[in-house]
Amino acid sequence: MNEKKLPIGQTPIRCYQYIGIPLSIMTSEKQSWAWVHSNFIQLHAADNLKVHVNLPILFTSGNIFLDMDYCPWLYRERIGFDVFVRFEIGVVPFLIDSLDKDIYVCLIVDEFYLPHTVHYLQTEFFHEMLVTGYDYDRKCFHTLGYNKQGQFAPAEVTFASMQQAFQEVAHKPGKQLWQSSVCRFRIERTRGYEFDLEFVIDSLKDYVASDNRCSSKRMYSNPVGTKYGMAVYDKIVEHLSLMQQGELRMDIRPLHLIWEHKKCMTARLRYMSEEIGIEGLEPMREPCDKIEKLAFSARNEMMRGWMKGDKSGIPSILKTIEELRLQERPIVEQLIEKLEASDAVRLV
Repeated sequence: MNEKKLPIGQTPIRCYQYIGIPLSIMTSEKQSWAWVHSNFIQLHAADNLKVHVNLPILFTSGNIFLDMDYCPWLYRERIGFDVFVRFEIGVVPFLIDSLDKDIYVCLIVDEFYLPHTVHYLQTEFFHEMLVTGYDYDRKCFHTLGYNKQGQFAPAEVTFASMQQAFQEVAHKPGKQLWQSSVCRFRIERTRGYEFDLEFVIDSLKDYVASDNRCSSKRMYSNPVGTKYGMAVYDKIVEHLSLMQQGELRMDIRPLHLIWEHKKCMTARLRYMSEEIGIEGLEPMREPCDKIEKLAFSARNEMMRGWMKGDKSGIPSILKTIEELRLQERPIVEQLIEKLEASDAVRLV
């Protein structure tokens, strides 16, 4: 086979690749949106933002971040880098063989060797990349990841560049655990998942109450001191203040994630109305759209400041965050009331 290209969907979340990559795969299947819209409601924030600088604000499921290892629409297998090194497995034939079997592959690569990235020939930087296809005649792979513009987008990588970028990581001693394996993904079509309205209502209640009742997740990790739900806004304010004081570098990700959280809420509302058939939700669309636009404006103002290295817009962003917090609470509370009063919830 000279060319292979596996389908890619439209992930609603691009802020972090550990979520964006699996969602890009599974949302190529329309039925998977039932699972997507049943999740991505609850948030948590680290207490010590100076320590958890790389993951300050996250989607969560209980005491841990929402781990895509447990998504019912994907089967994931990990292969340690040591296997490639010990048995001298070439990454190019490995990728081609996997893709021919309809298996997506997520690699850790050194972006120093990848021309489409911001780190090309500048700095060593290990990061995830999803390989979605290949063109044997042109000797290149089709990939998905962040480009020079900071966009989560498709790109082509030559066989030679892929080999070099992979080898540098594979032979690097002292890697972190997450940097030490290759992940292969297959779409799991046999299990399925129906939209879980009861779980959505419970998650919305936890979110608006800044609560976390998913204690079953203690099997995976001990509870940690974090803020949940709408209390995350307190940590957003703290994060912005620390950036303003120069104690943290300027970081677009927390506000970008907040915007994506609101996008998920408006998309879920449409899904519940149009696909599930829950009545009485139409009046909620306009206020939810306004919340999304407000979050988008805060994100964009931070983006402009981040690109220029200018902190002068932070006071304005802080005001927008306070307005967002005040407007969102009654909207979410009203949504919970409408969902609990709907005929659909009585069928759960």
